[in-house]
Amino acid sequence: KNLDSKTLVIDKKKYNVISDSIKNDWFLYAYIPSETITAGAKEILRSTLIVTILCLICIFIVSYAFSLFFTKRINTLNEKISRVKTGDFSNIEYSEYHDEIGSLSNEVSDMIVKVDDLIETVYKSEIRKRKAEFKALQSQIKPHFLYNTLQAINWIAIDNELPEISEITVNLSNFY
Repeated sequence: KNLDSKTLVIDKKKYNVISDSIKNDWFLYAYIPSETITAGAKEILRSTLIVTILCLICIFIVSYAFSLFFTKRINTLNEKISRVKTGDFSNIEYSEYHDEIGSLSNEVSDMIVKVDDLIETVYKSEIRKRKAEFKALQSQIKPHFLYNTLQAINWIAIDNELPEISEITVNLSNFY
C-alpha cells in the first residue's frame, strides 16, 4: 500500500503521523510520538559507541603487543649485528622462529660463524707466514754472520803476519 507520512507538532510535542485510506473514503491516522521512535535509536547509538570504543582499545592493545614482539626480535638482530661490527663473535644465537626475521637472524648467525672461521684461518696463515719469514731471515743471517767472522779472522791474521791462517780462512769463507 501507499502510506503517507508527515511530522506534526501538537502542544510542543513532535508526532509522526501516518495515514492510510481504507474503504469508502475513510482514512486511518496513526499518531506516534517522535521520542518513542528515537528512544530506541539513542540506546542503540550509545551501545554501538561503547562497543566501537572497546574494539578500538582491543585493537590498540593487540597491535601494540604485536609491535613489541616483532620490534624485540628486530632489536635483538640489530644488537647481534652491532656486536659483530665491534669484533665480538661470541654468543652466536639461532632463532627458533621460521619466519622472515628468524630466517634473517639465522643467516646472520651463519655468516658470523663463517667470518670467525675465516679470521681464524687468516690468523693461522699469517702466523705460519711470519714463522717462515723468520726462519728465512735466520738462514740468511747465519751465513752472513759466518762470512763476516771469517773475514775478521782473515784481517787479524794479515795484521799479525800469519799467511797460513789467512789462506785457510779465505778458503773456508769461499767454501761457505
